[in-house]
Amino acid sequence: MNSPRQFLASTFNPRLAYVGLGNIGLPVARNLTTYPSVGKLRVWNRTQDKYALIPDAEGVESVGDLFVDLDGETMVVFTSFPNDQAALKIYGDLYRAAGSVEEVSKVIFVDQSTLHPDTSSE
Repeated sequence: MNSPRQFLASTFNPRLAYVGLGNIGLPVARNLTTYPSVGKLRVWNRTQDKYALIPDAEGVESVGDLFVDLDGETMVVFTSFPNDQAALKIYGDLYRAAGSVEEVSKVIFVDQSTLHPDTSSE
């Protein structure tokens, strides 16, 4: 019998992405690139100079559109934003970029920002 970890690894292998390569996001994204099971990590940041700070460029795919070529796959998007205004703007952009409720339903957002509770509920 497989352990829960083995079961999940064999049945749930989502695409991973990280949005917001600041004080929290950059170290987390760097760490994620060290796991071969992650595959290519999609990253996005408002300023593209941060991409060069991730050492394993081969394990990173910097993209303007996180949702391109998903082909029905589930995607887990980790986010880390510096403030509430940035979070509201970028989440709005991400939802619009996904295009449809069906596409957004394939995305699991894991927010690692420190936001006001009212912002989080939006």
